[in-house]
Amino acid sequence: MMKWPFFIVLAISGGILWYLYTNLDNSALTSNGTATSGIQSVIAVTHSYQDGVHRFSGEIKLSHSCYSIDTQTVSDPKSEDRLVIKITTTDHFLERSTCAKFSTRYEFQVIAEAPKDVAYTLQVDGKELPIRTSNVDWNNPNAFFVNPR
Repeated sequence: MMKWPFFIVLAISGGILWYLYTNLDNSALTSNGTATSGIQSVIAVTHSYQDGVHRFSGEIKLSHSCYSIDTQTVSDPKSEDRLVIKITTTDHFLERSTCAKFSTRYEFQVIAEAPKDVAYTLQVDGKELPIRTSNVDWNNPNAFFVNPR
């Protein structure tokens, strides 16, 4: 009497797991079969400026939890009045024993000295991506303390 509900639950669970496994597998492959970082199409970047210093921060979403990122700003070789925010990702999936194979958000922050009206772009692994910029007031990254007297 209990074997039919058991087989129905087993079949439904197996179908759901198969669907999730095939979708994760397909999302990690590009059209030529190589692994991709699964970066979203538009990156939200928060920008603040004070006294010749720009702070850019945001997050990128990558396909699993075993990446490391390196962020830096460089002057664009084509134009002196342009900054390039370069994010380089390194995949450590095969090197680490425990990696979660689901998309993970990686935060970045970079500070650069440049004129106030400098233009900027974002590159992830050499590929330029569109950004959506939110300008905010400068805040001390170390917070501030109120000294009551």
